[in-house]
Amino acid sequence: SALNIVNTLLADMEQDEKEHGWIPVSERLPEDGTYITTLDGELVGQEEPFTGMCGIENGKWDDKDSVIAWMPLPEPYKEN
Repeated sequence: SALNIVNTLLADMEQDEKEHGWIPVSERLPEDGTYITTLDGELVGQEEPFTGMCGIENGKWDDKDSVIAWMPLPEPYKEN
């Protein structure tokens, strides 16, 4: 049924996020003012909020057509 297909797709998206960390922009956007890593389908790069071509402000991408997924930056390295 259509409901089963939708549920399967949602489960697949959640699993991909857990395994790889990428969050599709169609699913949700990062909070304003956060530092993130973006994926535009070909290139991966760190973007600062409100600057550069992939910043986010008020819940909207500066260039929404280029970014297809994002993830939070990893925790900084800490020596033991």
